[in-house]
Amino acid sequence: MADSNKLKIELSGEDPAILPYLAKTHGYGFDTNLPVVLVKIRHDLLSFPYSSLQSLALYTINLEVDVKGLKSLAVSNDFGPVDTSKPFQPFGASPLAGSGLIVGSKELFQKGFPRQR
Repeated sequence: MADSNKLKIELSGEDPAILPYLAKTHGYGFDTNLPVVLVKIRHDLLSFPYSSLQSLALYTINLEVDVKGLKSLAVSNDFGPVDTSKPFQPFGASPLAGSGLIVGSKELFQKGFPRQR
């Protein structure tokens, strides 16, 4: 198994919303309007390990979300509303390409990506 590094970011309901990347606001020149995480490595000139980092490649990202205290959530699929208080099949018993799952919560998505104006 390859070595791995972890970056943990925790947000609470009091943190500001995550914003889309805007070159004019954030600088750099990324070709996206999605949120971006820029990781800078702090170093001193005597022991900078750039040579050991320069060939690293990112192959996978594991994203874990743990939500606590959510007051309202509406979920439905192609068959209608889903009862989230018990396990359910998000795309039905026999999922097909294009099957839908809709998750709605004003509270949840205000912490996520705000609408662009």
